[in-house]
Amino acid sequence: MFNLDYWKSLAACNRCADFREKKRSLIDFIIAWSIHWSRHLNKQYTLSKEQVDRMSATITACTQKYADLLCTFHRTPHSWTQEFADDIMREPTKLFTIRGVLRDKHNEPRNTT
Repeated sequence: MFNLDYWKSLAACNRCADFREKKRSLIDFIIAWSIHWSRHLNKQYTLSKEQVDRMSATITACTQKYADLLCTFHRTPHSWTQEFADDIMREPTKLFTIRGVLRDKHNEPRNTT
């Protein structure tokens, strides 16, 4: 069924649409690596030291890109700390709920008044 309010909520300028797409793909990428990290922590599979280091570096790089994306979009000074990546690696399961929350938020029609 066609829902005009839903489609109106998706309308965005190019800058906003690009931001949404990049943000969504970065969040999905961070969550995917967090799942692998969680499996490593739960001993579901074993990884070599090199694989763990590479995974840690990837999560760190993704969080840096995410912080840069947000700061650039909101036109604020770029800020990133290692704690961002460390928190994800310490408790990766907390991150899994973010994607669902964002999906719910974007599926709600925007208030146009």
